[in-house]
Amino acid sequence: MMAGSIRVVGGYDRKAHPEVVRKMITRGQSPVGNPAVMATEADRDEVCRHFDDLVWVGWLKHGTWSDEQLEWLSARVDEYIKGRDIELCCRCRNHADHRRCHGDTLRDLIIHLAEGTWFSPVTQKKAQNSCQNRLDPSTSDTSSGK
Repeated sequence: MMAGSIRVVGGYDRKAHPEVVRKMITRGQSPVGNPAVMATEADRDEVCRHFDDLVWVGWLKHGTWSDEQLEWLSARVDEYIKGRDIELCCRCRNHADHRRCHGDTLRDLIIHLAEGTWFSPVTQKKAQNSCQNRLDPSTSDTSSGK
């Protein structure tokens, strides 16, 4: 498997190179934004732990991710597997520091999904269906208007 790279960046960081795929991961701009709000810097670890639990227990163990979240993640996994370099851009990440961000969890998740690890049976079935629908439009669910 050829793999690209994934890094978490801030909005003011320059792209590593012109062909890099940069995706916003903030609430309101992405289906994978952290729903936990960081009111002050002191909340950073707590909101990141909340996102860790959401991802590793909710999404992966119990398959609670939405179709939109799964589609977003599937696209990043595809890009990563194809050797694309990806930058996950969050407002809380400042180029001058490397404090924890929910993007770190997303980076790890994308890599694990690309390697075929961390799937529960429920999650595996949802992911297989999502990937199949992305590869073969004739299998998509047209009844939902998608």
